[in-house]
Amino acid sequence: MKLGASDLHLTAGKPPVFRINSTLYSLDDPKIQEMAGLDIDGSFFHPLSPADTSRLAKEVLHHQFDLLEREG
Repeated sequence: MKLGASDLHLTAGKPPVFRINSTLYSLDDPKIQEMAGLDIDGSFFHPLSPADTSRLAKEVLHHQFDLLEREG
């Protein structure tokens, strides 16, 4: 899905959010689904659990994740 997003915001307990042209769009927002050409029932998108958020952060940040956990 190509949306031209500059940022992806991941927060435990909330669906992922994309920044597109300085505007934030939640993945469960019908407008973002339309922009992406998705035809999915909104109940498909669930908030990220703390474990999901941590796992995704580790995958993206690699070794920097450990540094952030230690030093904040």
